Amino acid sequence: MEVVNVMSAQCLQKTSEQMKAKSERLDAAGGDQRSLEVLQKVKPLADLLQPLADKVCEGLSKMGKIVGGATLPKDVGPEDLAVFLDTKRSCEKNVLLPMEEMSKILAARRRLAEEMYEHQAAELVRLTALLDELGERRESSLRRVAELESGASALAERSSAVLTAARALRPQVTDADAAYFRDLRRHETTC
Repeated sequence: MEVVNVMSAQCLQKTSEQMKAKSERLDAAGGDQRSLEVLQKVKPLADLLQPLADKVCEGLSKMGKIVGGATLPKDVGPEDLAVFLDTKRSCEKNVLLPMEEMSKILAARRRLAEEMYEHQAAELVRLTALLDELGERRESSLRRVAELESGASALAERSSAVLTAARALRPQVTDADAAYFRDLRRHETTC
């Protein structure tokens, strides 16, 4: 005869169903995989900025030394004005435009970092709540296990007492009675 604790079996069944439902909910929240895919598509910042920084450095090196205005504005001739306008155009094209593009890239990356921070903060809040809920369930389960174990030990004692009483009430067949019943069966089969 095998003793089965029905309450423990029910508790285990209920707990396994809850764990399965929770894991299905976690699988359904597969946003982590999508976040990882988006993050892998983002180019490293150095790969984006290095060509622009090289262009700025090259533009600055081509400009040569710019010295303060020793020439009075009234003494400026067409050749001085042409040199100034060419230097200005070169500075805008080779220095300022790449720097503006770098600024735009940095602003976009900053917005991406802020979005990622907000998403991760929300995930942290969600996971903290989930962890708290799991902790509460664990404590509840431990209390239920303790209650079930104490109930199981009481049931085991009662079952043992009932089994002992049933054995005591069962009629005992003596050896003489057993021999008498064998003789009766043998007599019935021969007659």
